[in-house]
Amino acid sequence: MFQGNEVSLILEEQARSRVLTAVETHVPVVNSYNEWDPLEEVIVGIADGAHVPSWHVSLKATMPEDQHEYFRRFGGTQFPKDEVDAANKDLDKFVHILQAEGVTVRRPDVLDHSRPYSTPEWNSRSGIYAAMPRDVMLIIGDEIIEAPMAWRQRYFEITAYRSLIKE
Repeated sequence: MFQGNEVSLILEEQARSRVLTAVETHVPVVNSYNEWDPLEEVIVGIADGAHVPSWHVSLKATMPEDQHEYFRRFGGTQFPKDEVDAANKDLDKFVHILQAEGVTVRRPDVLDHSRPYSTPEWNSRSGIYAAMPRDVMLIIGDEIIEAPMAWRQRYFEITAYRSLIKE
């Protein structure tokens, strides 16, 4: 028969063992340490509700000069439906290819990119899209780093991925 102290020590050791086992078997949801391991899971963006970026001086450095007038004229408006549909069709085909290779594909939430938004320092007539997750999130090891967006229209783009990040 065990004495009271021996029972306590045995129970403590069993509890410690269960905790260590649980900790040792925990695998982070995000786990990327190199670029050559087989892809297991990925986020592919969506073009739903895509808007033309509103003109801002920050676009000058990233847009061809012959496109400046287009962005000045149409900034903040929806891209033509046929272009958005074509982009989504391409993204859906890409998803199909990935899934056929056994990759789990996740998609961002659909947002209303037509809403204007602002901070105390600036405002934007609209958002843009949630088509490029690699731009707004950087994965290093088991960490997700939210990347700052230089374009004001993309400032809140990470919102489309919040439900995935919170998992």
